[in-house]
Amino acid sequence: MAGNILTKALVRASRLKGSLHQALFHMRYEKGHAEISGFRKEYSVLKQALEPAYQDYITSISTPESAISLECACLVMFLARTLKPKVILDMGSGFSSYIFRLYQKEAGSCEVCSVDDSAHWLENTKAYISKHGLSIEGLYEWGDFNRKYQSMRADLILFDFSTPSTRLAALPMLIRYCHKDTLICADDVHKTSIREGLENFIRLHGLHYMDTASIAKDSYGRYQRILFGFDD
Repeated sequence: MAGNILTKALVRASRLKGSLHQALFHMRYEKGHAEISGFRKEYSVLKQALEPAYQDYITSISTPESAISLECACLVMFLARTLKPKVILDMGSGFSSYIFRLYQKEAGSCEVCSVDDSAHWLENTKAYISKHGLSIEGLYEWGDFNRKYQSMRADLILFDFSTPSTRLAALPMLIRYCHKDTLICADDVHKTSIREGLENFIRLHGLHYMDTASIAKDSYGRYQRILFGFDD
């Protein structure tokens, strides 16, 4: 089993040569840490642009502890602008739904699906993005989405879904929404249960990963793990 996973990982690594993923990351596999090309340079500009809306969000809709961090918001906007995805899966509605629809407005042609297991929270998200003049299309409850959109394949996925236990239960189903160039940005890797669940997922599917603790850790210690190298 271990040999098969290693073989799959080596095959995927050969496919990454010359790819956008290789251009995006300075490949440093020691301890799985990421250095994302260009992000440090762009961070202050992104923070300045996004912080007013973020402060509004964490005071009027959510809290700093519950919302994604501003660092994470800057990171996913940077990833979207760099990767130029045609389909984004936003697993866990909230400020990320605002970020991705802001990118959608910039890009002109990008499908964004924001998924949550709480109808109440989806309504909060809908009200917030509507207030900012962004599209309210593509908001789904998890059960409905998982039944109706099994053939959808996303280019970029933010995985910040619900509670840790519910998130881990949904993790095995995430593979159905991936193709060979999909990139997953999983939040809250500082939590042991999330980190261990992701490690099992990575081993099972023979994936590459990078952690963002050195570039996007917030004051609560939150950071992300970026997964890539999926099967065709």
